[in-house]
Amino acid sequence: MDRVIEEHLEDYLRGTLDPNGIAELERALAADAEAGALVKQFRAQADLLRELRPPQDAVELEPAPGFYARVMNRVEAERAPSIWSVFAEPLFFRRLAFASGALLVLLGVLMATGEPRQQPMFADRQVIRPEIEMAREPDPVIDVTTVSSGDRARILVDLTTYEQ
Repeated sequence: MDRVIEEHLEDYLRGTLDPNGIAELERALAADAEAGALVKQFRAQADLLRELRPPQDAVELEPAPGFYARVMNRVEAERAPSIWSVFAEPLFFRRLAFASGALLVLLGVLMATGEPRQQPMFADRQVIRPEIEMAREPDPVIDVTTVSSGDRARILVDLTTYEQ
């Protein structure tokens, strides 16, 4: 589009362009047929939009008191309940706090009345100091090729039941 058309188009469509501006715009539109057709469509559209406006002396229509509240109540009533809406209720948090407190009380009673352990969990394990382990004689190596079949079974049982 021509620069003159771009500058005067909004005022022309609004109907506030002075006669000199209208003459200048019409000369630019006559020179560019494509832009002239496009501005004609713009003008028709602007006239249609202007007709949709209510007259200046029209009475303002306002909804009855409480209309918006009734609309919001109806929207809320027709909304499908969500699974997450349960978490938004204050009653849920009271129940959750009560259940947590009950669980803590039960765990405390269980800890207080339970049987004490006879030994700590790892009391049967010996602490091996490295200097003692290094000074100890290594276990004898048994040559399994020279051992009889009865001794082999005994060695297998010893190896499978060995505990450190």
